[in-house]
Amino acid sequence: MQILDGLFTYITDHFNKYKDELANIFKSTLAHKNLDIQLGSLQALSNYLQSVDQADTKKFTDLIPEMVNVIVKAQKEDDETVLQDAWIEFNEIAEVEPKFF
Repeated sequence: MQILDGLFTYITDHFNKYKDELANIFKSTLAHKNLDIQLGSLQALSNYLQSVDQADTKKFTDLIPEMVNVIVKAQKEDDETVLQDAWIEFNEIAEVEPKFF
């Protein structure tokens, strides 16, 4: 997820051709049982959403419940670091693309 996160900054247009596949990748990694993988997925998704046009974000609104679950799980597991990082990603998305939510 960290590699994808880094690539989105440079070749977002290429990834836009594969929105369905990206959505499936994000859906499965956001639902992963490991909280660090979920956070990595949230961070990569956040970077992607901040790099594309608003029209390209609509495909990913279905992932909002899974995104919120990262915060819920971090709260339940009392993982303050992941919780803080997840909130940062939500704030960054809201600043760049407020209509996403």
